[in-house]
Amino acid sequence: MTNWERVELRPLFTKLLEKATNWEPTTVLPRTQQLGKLVLPQLREYTDGKYRVDRNEATGFFDSINKFAQTDLPISLEHFSNLINQYRDRITPYPHYSGIKITVPVDFTDLDQVTYEDMPDDVEEEHEETDSSLKLM
Repeated sequence: MTNWERVELRPLFTKLLEKATNWEPTTVLPRTQQLGKLVLPQLREYTDGKYRVDRNEATGFFDSINKFAQTDLPISLEHFSNLINQYRDRITPYPHYSGIKITVPVDFTDLDQVTYEDMPDDVEEEHEETDSSLKLM
């Protein structure tokens, strides 16, 4: 059984890069594509104007991964890292951040087997130090 969590976009990209460094090179693109199949339908739900830029950046990343995968060329970790960093850095940081949160498997476990339909509707919000939401003391 897969455990799920809700994460903001910038930490999502950071986590993807961290996990990809431990994956076999041949699994990086397929797993990232699978993550995109979980993320993209959720991004479509964010239609309000304040979400547009961040949503488009995240969508653009997964689109570029899909296009690269079509070439059947291997991707180096350096190239993958640069790609992630480019898109992550264009997502607006706090305090102007749009607040998009996406549901994904915790630590990307079972990423090879899960589908969008497996995703639960009632994932609890986690408040970590990486969240960019304002915390009141």
